[in-house]
This record gives sequence, structure tokens and C-alpha cells, in this order.
Amino acid sequence: IFMATIAPHSLKLLRGATVYSPECLGKVDVLFSTKIVAIIPAGNDNAWSQLPFPVEIIDASNHVVVPGLVDVHVHATGGGGEAGPKSRTPESQLDQFIESGITTVVGLLGTDSVTRTEINLLTKLNALEEEGLTTFMWGGAYRVPPPTLTGSVQSDIVIVDKVIGFGEIAISDHRSSAPTFDEIARLVADARVAGMLSGKSGKTHFHMGSGKRMMDLLWRVVDETEIPITQLYPTHMCGRGEALLKEGLKWVARGGTIDLTCEDDTHESLIFLKENGADMSRVTISSDAYGSLPVFDDKGVLVSYDYGRPQAILNSMRQLVKTHAWDISEAFSLCTRNPGSFLQLNKGELKEGRDADLLVLDADLQVQYVFSRGELLKTPTWTKKPMCHL
Repeated sequence: IFMATIAPHSLKLLRGATVYSPECLGKVDVLFSTKIVAIIPAGNDNAWSQLPFPVEIIDASNHVVVPGLVDVHVHATGGGGEAGPKSRTPESQLDQFIESGITTVVGLLGTDSVTRTEINLLTKLNALEEEGLTTFMWGGAYRVPPPTLTGSVQSDIVIVDKVIGFGEIAISDHRSSAPTFDEIARLVADARVAGMLSGKSGKTHFHMGSGKRMMDLLWRVVDETEIPITQLYPTHMCGRGEALLKEGLKWVARGGTIDLTCEDDTHESLIFLKENGADMSRVTISSDAYGSLPVFDDKGVLVSYDYGRPQAILNSMRQLVKTHAWDISEAFSLCTRNPGSFLQLNKGELKEGRDADLLVLDADLQVQYVFSRGELLKTPTWTKKPMCHL
């Protein structure tokens, strides 16, 4: 039902699919090259037959089209190390992002900012962009003061195009650098001003551990300074106990945004938030791909170890839509429009003039085709590989 070969940046017409922008647009035709050129109701053949140049027509009947996924939390160069050098997790792979429907990646460092460096991360993100994805970067890592590329938080955000903010800064976690209130407030303030100077979001992204202080430092920033709550972006808000999830509910009610890491039971946390009246436009989900997923006992001793996979986001989407009957628009907003809008990435929506990041899904929400900035990266029988692959 699809054309087998499509030139990288020729003008294409996607026809007959039910399109979600992420709101449902119904059955429409989408004309695109590197950008989306036009979206009109399906069946209007006259609109296309009079164009003065050739158009490749792609029949997507009986399929669903959604924006490419925006993953705001990816350890693109690998992570881990909590159990010594052998526990370093693997570096990300282009084809795994593509097969998971992720077209926009925001990379970061975590626990290890000694053997994993800012320069290495930036170079990896540049490589992924050259190979077809769109990439951004969180400056810093777990510790405070954070590592930088240029010598300061503000100059990293202002000067380095890919750096949109700082994170993941660890709090309420025994792996953190035990930052003080003053250190956190100064970091958030610096990132905010740098965002203003550079036209970026300038958010600070916080790794939430399972410590008893939970979000105390973040609440103090909101209550004791003039910094808006929208500048602080806590993640890992599920899987750390019900108390932290309830704090997240309060955070959203105050006008903040939270991020949930996709794990086997993340859908239960999302259902809890929805049923308790959370503004779901202030909730995002991410994969924590290639980051370590250690489990510690109450004495801080490591008892099990794994790492995140990029397909976790789509797995959560299928659980919400296929098992719990969420509307496709509502579910996919969590990993398209919501993060794209909150971080000012100009991503996550199918609109005229936006980048042509599109996923073609079958009835089971399995990825069939991936377009990133108009370039075909996947068909049912082929996925683009990185230049150097196993």
C-alpha cells in the first residue's frame, strides 16, 4: 500500500490516513518536504493535480499518522557506572530511536560526569542530527556545581546552540552532590536569565530520587524566590512511591510541569494523575534511554541493575490506548506537543510550516514508517542504520 522508495527530500503527499496533530484532524492529506506544506481534507484531488511540479503520493489508508516523538531525557552517550566500570551502559544507536518512533532527542549526563563528558555528549548529539534526527542537550549532570562546556551555565545556554537548559540535577538521592538551597536557586536563576538572553526555554531539569525530602528544595525556590515554577522541571516522578507522585499532582496544580519515566507501570501513574484532576497538558513522559535503572535497598546497597530502552515510550502509548482506552490525541500529547511546547523546541505538532516529523502507525500502533524533517528513515522492511554500526 506504500511506495517502496522515496527520495530523501522530494515533495511527498501522504494520503488517506487518520491524522493526529496530536489532536484528531480526521482523514486528511498531508503535503510535505522537509517542512509540512499543507494539510487539507482527504479526497480533494484537484488541490494536488494542478501543482506545477511532481509529487510522490504515499497511500496511507487504514493507518494512523502522529507527530514524531519528542524524548526529553536520553543518556545518548550511555550512563550508569554505579557498580563500577563494568556497569557502564551502552551508547545510543540511531536505528533504535527510529524503530521507537523518536525523531527528537534531548541528551544529558547523569551520575557519571567524570568518564562521560559534555564534549562527548555534544559530539554524539551532532552525529545523531547528521544522521537524520533533531537533537538538543541539557548542560550539566547530577552534581552541583555542574560541569559546563564554556565555563559557566549562562554562557553554555547562550553560546552553544544545542544547550537548552541544565540537568539532570540530582536531589533527594544518595547519588547527588547534596546541593544546598542557595546552590539550586542560583543555578535555576542563571539558567532562566540565559534562556531569556538566547531565546531558549532555560529550564532546569531535576532528577528526583526517593529521599525523604522529596521536592522540598524545589518548593523553596518557588515559595522563597521570584523564579516562576515553570522554570523547574522535575523528572522520575513515578516509580519512587505514592508520596512523590502526590507531590507531583500538587506541583501541576500550582502551574508546574512534571516528567514521568516510562516503565512497566507508568500508565498507572498517568491514570492516577488524570483521575485526580491533573492538567495533563503539564505532564510529559520520557524514556530515560541508555541510562542505568539501578535498584537500591534501604541502606543504599545495589540489589539489581538494568538500563532504559527508547521503545519504552511507545510501549506506554500502547498500554494507554489499547488497554485503557485513552484517546490517541490525549496519550500522544504526552510525548509530542507537551514536551515540544514546554521546552520551546518547535516540535511535536503537525502544522503547516513545522518540521515534517511524522510516524505512520498500524492499527496496533506499531511503527511502519518514520519521516524526520521529511527524510524517510524507516519502512516496514528497512530502518536506516548509523554510518558505523554492528
